[in-house]
Amino acid sequence: MDATTVRKAVAGLNQREGFESWLETLPFPLASILWRYEAAGNAEQKIEHLFHAFEAVAQFLGTLIASAFHSNPAFFRDGPTR
Repeated sequence: MDATTVRKAVAGLNQREGFESWLETLPFPLASILWRYEAAGNAEQKIEHLFHAFEAVAQFLGTLIASAFHSNPAFFRDGPTR
């Protein structure tokens, strides 16, 4: 990847279509919350949807981390190594 390609990709990050394109890549529960944020009519509704999005991201990442630890049965049997 050359510098011109990276520059074009970075320039589009703050654009509305960039946000919508990013939403298309998210898993359903996260994307649906952020689509509601995007469609909200006033600041109070937007803030409420952002709170829900942050909570969902925390739950999603917690699930990913638990899944990663669960994929190593020896971790649970022996405990973490120091």
